[in-house]
Amino acid sequence: MSHMTSISLEASSQVARGLALGVIAVDRFGAEIRRERRAAASSVQELAIRLQEARADQAHAQRRAAAAERTVAEAAREIAELRAALRREQAHSATLREILGV
Repeated sequence: MSHMTSISLEASSQVARGLALGVIAVDRFGAEIRRERRAAASSVQELAIRLQEARADQAHAQRRAAAAERTVAEAAREIAELRAALRREQAHSATLREILGV
């Protein structure tokens, strides 16, 4: 694995870790708010609130999945670019070795 590829993968890993920590913080905050709302709601209201929360959670999960897919696609493009650059560098090195007779 080339140095640029490992740097790219490390950067992607750090971005994903930061996103995960942010998601955890938001989830904990949301859970606390939901607990407070449920304590004050009747059973019918609670069911309506749960349905609304489930829909919001689903939408949030879909947004996170789309963001993750974009991150993976971007990393894949970058890896492809790095591989192409490596192939060009290897071809240049081979040509130089041929010229020098090494």
